[in-house]
Parts: sequence; C-alpha cells; structure tokens
Amino acid sequence: MASSATQVGLTWVLDVTAGVYEMLEVTTCPYCNNQAMSAIRKLFFGPALSAHCGSCGKRVGVPPAAILAVTPFIFSILLAGFLAQRGLQLSALSLIAGFLATVAIHTLLVPLVARDA
Repeated sequence: MASSATQVGLTWVLDVTAGVYEMLEVTTCPYCNNQAMSAIRKLFFGPALSAHCGSCGKRVGVPPAAILAVTPFIFSILLAGFLAQRGLQLSALSLIAGFLATVAIHTLLVPLVARDA
C-alpha cells in the first residue's frame, strides 16, 4: 500500500513539474529558446510593447492577438454595471473573476514573438 501512495505522490509531482515547464515555454525567447523574462513581466506587455530578452538581448514581444486576452475583464466590467443594482459584492466578484481570467489567459496562452525592430 505504501508503494502505491508513493507512486501517486510521484505522479502528482511530475504533473506539477510538467505544468511549470509548459508555463516556461510561454516565456521562452523565440530567438535563443531560453527564458526571456518572468511571466509577471510578460503580463504588462501588449502588442505595442516589446523588451529585450534577458538571455540573448534581442527584442521580443507578444502577438497582436494578445489584445483578446483582455476580453474577460471587459466583459466583467459590463457585467459589474448590470449587477450593481443587486449589490456591491456581486459587482466586485465579477471584476475580480474577470481580472483573474485575463491574467490566466495572458500568462498561460500568449506566447512571446520575435520583434524585428
């Protein structure tokens, strides 16, 4: 029985490690394939902003479609306006949920791309 518990624990550790590895792939430089920046720094990027890779120094940014990651937050602002009549708590919950969804989408799904300039 102890060996199966160890196996379950090992599987969980491998799953968590794979999740972290996939998250690092989103912050990987398209030029050198090393980690270009932290996921938190990438959160502040839009299609018009770019920065230098921390490893090779070339310019990287996010694709123009990254602007779509803001859609849940915009929807939550509209929803909060409609929910304002029912109470501040529902409006605040809507805004928090929209913000967290936007952060998750931008962090996990928006890749870094090469910038020519």
